Amino acid sequence: MANATGNDSFRLSSDDSSVLYLGTQGQTLADLESHIKAGTALATDKAPSVDDSGQHGTITVTSTVAATAGSICLVVIYYANNSGGGVIAFTYSKPASPSAYSGDLTQEFFANAPAPQFTSATFTGTAGGDTLNLTGHTEATTLNLLGNSATVTIGTQATPALTFLNAPDAVTLGSGNDTVQFALQPSSGVETVVNFQLGHDILDIDLTGAAASLLTATNATDGASSANLLSSSADLAHGGVLLGLGINAASLTSSQHMTLSNGHALFT
Repeated sequence: MANATGNDSFRLSSDDSSVLYLGTQGQTLADLESHIKAGTALATDKAPSVDDSGQHGTITVTSTVAATAGSICLVVIYYANNSGGGVIAFTYSKPASPSAYSGDLTQEFFANAPAPQFTSATFTGTAGGDTLNLTGHTEATTLNLLGNSATVTIGTQATPALTFLNAPDAVTLGSGNDTVQFALQPSSGVETVVNFQLGHDILDIDLTGAAASLLTATNATDGASSANLLSSSADLAHGGVLLGLGINAASLTSSQHMTLSNGHALFT
């Protein structure tokens, strides 16, 4: 509340971004927030009164607003930190009290910030060997990490160890219902998938026009882990590798776990 008519001073110091919006006399919080979200606050609410937005180190911005004695207006502060240490401090001075309020709000914003809640996520990779670890993630995730330059070979039947040339895409799934997509062609390289669960996750292989009969599963090992290589019988050097699944290749490609749909082989 303004205790005297005159210029009230509002100051923000932040790393990174902060903005202060000042409502009008008698305005409710819901109404002020609706104006802010609609982008009309500048015209209707004299806001943002203080604009310290952007990615930057600690910067202080001060603005003055003409106030009438006895008026009560809401103050709303938005703060965001991109990375590294964050700082947000607010100072408010009234004409009759030069240091009416000054406080470090950093802990308030960081301690009370709600954890982001996601119900689903989608990841798209690059042309190189991408690594994605979803350990601890519970949301349903769809992954298509695109191609890479990796190839894979299998040792002898007695010792079917995998050997990778160049970096494959490496995915570790979380506990959500995840879908991994890749194409069965040399330009797609090699995908390795850890924590894949039949009956829970989906492996979607685009056969790229090849006959389904060319899709083959081979039992292998990768260090101490069991592995299943899914590839074309005409090109065993590229495909998908399920690590630690612990299932025989013949069972993996049976109708119990694999279905064909619109040129795709789906493992569920």
